[in-house]
Amino acid sequence: RRAELGEIHRLWRQVRSRQGTRMLTVIGEPGMGKSRLFEQFLGAADLGDAAAPNAWQLRCVEAMSATAFHPVIERLPLLLGMPGSSDEGSSRALRDLELRCAKLGLHDDDAVILLASLLGLPLPASGASLLAGMSPARRRSRTMETLVALLAALAATGGPLLLVVEDLHWADASTLAWLQACLAELAESPVLILCSARHEFEPPW
Repeated sequence: RRAELGEIHRLWRQVRSRQGTRMLTVIGEPGMGKSRLFEQFLGAADLGDAAAPNAWQLRCVEAMSATAFHPVIERLPLLLGMPGSSDEGSSRALRDLELRCAKLGLHDDDAVILLASLLGLPLPASGASLLAGMSPARRRSRTMETLVALLAALAATGGPLLLVVEDLHWADASTLAWLQACLAELAESPVLILCSARHEFEPPW
C-alpha cells in the first residue's frame, strides 16, 4: 500500500494548495488493508486545527444499504458541531441548527428544515408543511443539494476538507448520487474524497 499512501499524500497536497477537489477510490478484498491505509494517512496528515470539523469519516453499513444517505445521517450531528442534537428533541436544538447554518452561510430556509428532518428534530408546522408539499424525488434532490452545500461551506470556513467514505459496496443509491454531485459541484473547493470498496463495486465516476 506504499504507492497508494504516496498517491493520497500527493492529492492532499494539491487540495491544500487550492487546486480543487480530488478523489481516490481504493478497491480490494476484505482484509487487504484499505481501512489501515486511511488510518495511516489520517495519522500522518496535517489536517489543521483539531477542533475544526475538517475531517469527515463515514462508513456504509450493509444493514442500512436501503436507507437514503445513511452514512451521512449517522455522522451529521457531529459534522454540524451539534453532538447529541438528534436526542434533544426540542425547539432549542432547532434554534441551534439555525444558528449553525447561518454561521456557515446556509441561509436557505429549506436547508434548515431538510437538515432538521435528517437529524430527527421536531419540525414547526411550516416546516412539516414544506416537506409534505415535496414529492419524494424533489425532497431527495433538495436534500442532496443541501448536503453538497454543507460540504462546500465547511471546506470554505474550516480549511481544506477530508471526506473518507468506507465500504461503498454497501452504499445506498442516494449516497452514491451525493458523492457524484460533490465531484461535479465542488470542482473548485479544497476537498479530498477518499473511498474504499470491495471488487464487486463499480465506481460510477
